[in-house]
Amino acid sequence: MKSISSLLPFVYVLLLLLGLCAVNADDTMPWQNLFDGQTLTGWVQRGGTASYTVQDSCIIGTTAPNTPNSFLCTEKNYANFILELDFQIDPQLNSGVQIRSQSLPSYQNGRVHGYQVEIDPSDRAWSGGIYDESRRGWLNDLTHNEPARKAYKHNQWNHLHIEAIGSSIRTWLNGVLAADLIDSLTPEGFIALQVHSSNSATPLQVRWRNIRLCEITDLNYTSTYGLPGSRMKFGLVTYLWAKDWDLPTLLAHCREAGIAGVELRTTHKHGVEPELTAQQRQDVKKLFADHNITLVGIGSNENFDNPDPVKLQESIERTKQFILLSRDVGGVGVKVKPNDFHEGIPHEQTIRQIGEALNLLGEFGQPYQQQIRLEAHGQCAQLPTIKAIMDIANHPNVAVCWNSNPQDLEGEGLAANFNLIQGRLGNTIHVRPLNEGNYPYQELINILVQMDYDGWVLLEASGEPDDPIAALIQQRQLFEKMVDQAQQEHPAAEQIKNAGVKIREEGQELGVYINGKLFTRYHFRDVPRPFFYPVIGPTGQPMTRSWPMQEAPNEEQDHPHHRSLWFTHGSVNGQDFWAELEKSGTIRHDEFTRITSGPAAGVIESKNSWLAKDGRVICTDTRTHTFYNRVQEIIMDIEVTIHATQGEVVLGDTKEGSMALRLAPTMRLKGKVAHGHIVNSEGVRDGDTWGKRAAWCDYYGPIEGQVVGAAIFDHPQNPRHPTWWHVRDYGLFAANPFGIHDFENQPAGAGDLVIPAHQDLKFRYRLVFHRGDEKQGNIENLYREYAEIK
Repeated sequence: MKSISSLLPFVYVLLLLLGLCAVNADDTMPWQNLFDGQTLTGWVQRGGTASYTVQDSCIIGTTAPNTPNSFLCTEKNYANFILELDFQIDPQLNSGVQIRSQSLPSYQNGRVHGYQVEIDPSDRAWSGGIYDESRRGWLNDLTHNEPARKAYKHNQWNHLHIEAIGSSIRTWLNGVLAADLIDSLTPEGFIALQVHSSNSATPLQVRWRNIRLCEITDLNYTSTYGLPGSRMKFGLVTYLWAKDWDLPTLLAHCREAGIAGVELRTTHKHGVEPELTAQQRQDVKKLFADHNITLVGIGSNENFDNPDPVKLQESIERTKQFILLSRDVGGVGVKVKPNDFHEGIPHEQTIRQIGEALNLLGEFGQPYQQQIRLEAHGQCAQLPTIKAIMDIANHPNVAVCWNSNPQDLEGEGLAANFNLIQGRLGNTIHVRPLNEGNYPYQELINILVQMDYDGWVLLEASGEPDDPIAALIQQRQLFEKMVDQAQQEHPAAEQIKNAGVKIREEGQELGVYINGKLFTRYHFRDVPRPFFYPVIGPTGQPMTRSWPMQEAPNEEQDHPHHRSLWFTHGSVNGQDFWAELEKSGTIRHDEFTRITSGPAAGVIESKNSWLAKDGRVICTDTRTHTFYNRVQEIIMDIEVTIHATQGEVVLGDTKEGSMALRLAPTMRLKGKVAHGHIVNSEGVRDGDTWGKRAAWCDYYGPIEGQVVGAAIFDHPQNPRHPTWWHVRDYGLFAANPFGIHDFENQPAGAGDLVIPAHQDLKFRYRLVFHRGDEKQGNIENLYREYAEIK
């Protein structure tokens, strides 16, 4: 990306919807199914000759020998969107999903290039990371994102959720935030499914299904995806609105209304019953897949309270038939009922009988991955009774289907009754129309969001609506609004949204936030050189001087080039880049090559040019700033690689350099408010540290009554390690490997360091902002941790 000076700060709220993608409370935009489940209509192949076929409502990509990467591309381009899909891949293959990608005659004869959301089944496990195909390489890997690396499911279907809004690109793998990138190089392009080149003699495959996209026109929102409750889904029970719809009509209505899943109740017109033949069962499964609708399971009427053992066994055997039916048609569970008590039979006996029958069915259904769901129904609908049954039915494959009954409100109320069975709640919940005022549905949704429920909320509505599709849309939208309200009121919502390291565009600056708190801002436009200001320490107080950016009490207005936190040098081919005089050079920000956020770290990577006073480029550099989410301290890594792009570069012998801080007045050694100290890795202290060599140096003192410190670590692979320290009693703190003449009283030029033409030289530093002195800040151990990084 050339620069973010042209980027608009996008604050976007995207209501994650299941059938529609809301952009505001009154307007909706439909999901587009990019794949119709049967053909490759709307797609075109580019690149290599891997094959793309359709089978079982999946696109299957199969490798071919001696061919480059292959891409199945949408014919249409997309700019701002949410994209969702499922994928499954051979563990020996690598793949990806291209977004905002292009194929231009002017670029490598039409080679596909652009953002790729990685599919990586290897031990590296970077699925969900963002790679720039055939262009810049990795933009957001998962090196610092262990939760996302662990989210990948080997040899199973995985789910990708991708949001590309303005300059922000974020990805989630199986509900876990993977990549968070700011980049504006390509604002729009096609979607493509990659089959990577392969050296395997055996053809390898990657599969995609449920590919859908929602275009976003209103960018003035923020996403709720990833908050508790985001994985909860809204569906329909065919009792009663849909009882007279045949299966094609049912699925067509659900697809049009954005209903994502269906539970098929027995005896209804859809006709999905245990009597279906094997072929008919396959036809049902295919019909659901073709409509991209999940078959949640089968709703039987079987119950296990009958005291007649023959009747009881008949119910058990019939339920087994429903289990096999659900397996064959693609469902994942069967609903059953408890159901009533009988005169002359102790309640405890009936409860035990029901529980034991459920255990038998749980055992039977487990190999078929069919959950047994006990609906709170009949005389057993009271939640204490359901709990008593579940205490007997302790098989892990038996769960409760919450049924939103009036009995839920008895006793101590909804929350107390829900708590009785929460630990045994299954993946289905039944609700009546959400706008009926006789049940506290918002309270129920609040509870589900609090527990981050990831199952199905299924509408069970009576009557015959005049417009069934409009009625379904209304209920879905009510559900979505209730979920959104619950998410916004969740006590941890802000903490979850802000967790980790966030890099945000803020006009001509980048803000760096750690768990929602500002750490620093990167100033890069219209300045003599890039710098960070303010620098907020672990106590929440600024640790660097405010002047010359701002005036502040007790600050000396000397050395106007001491801008908080910066990297430069006072002699580069004879040009002074340290001072800000009329004859001084400047460092110009050219472009950002990577801006990423993440739960454990955020990165700002840029390219810069070092300009002499007359405008000549003397050299260039690449800078990588990495900010870590740590518990005890704030850690920032700075890596600067100087490129001798214009010819030989001489980094001259002067004390005026290089990796530098100007600290707050109270941290200084001298001054009217100074109470600071300095110590280095050799045990040298205070003023004696100037000009001495050491692996690290720490400058600490009080700010607002609390002692804090700033340490700079010199990496063992740096030139002339351990470095010299240009550290002054008035708050200047700099690591400088070049000033040998000043530090060692050697002849002038003794510290010159030459970078031959077209070669590079890398410098690596770690900055640690901590509480207390060097011992309380654990500086020596933290340095050893850093020194082991290769």
